[in-house]
Amino acid sequence: MTEIEVPTTRGTVLNGVLFDTPKADTVVIAITGVHGNFYSNPFYYNFGDTFNRGGIDFIYAQTNDAFNKIRT
Repeated sequence: MTEIEVPTTRGTVLNGVLFDTPKADTVVIAITGVHGNFYSNPFYYNFGDTFNRGGIDFIYAQTNDAFNKIRT
């Protein structure tokens, strides 16, 4: 698992994690918001490890307005 940080053009840094495998042809991307808080959800470890065993990469990441702090 690798932690990732992606800066946006607005200056917000979005956090995520990447569970990568050496030669994956497929990636599953889970975007937070519906299923709970990114930082307190332990289930993404289970998803990432399970997908990796099947040769699939997994990204679990925040959305641009993950905590309703961005003025739009």
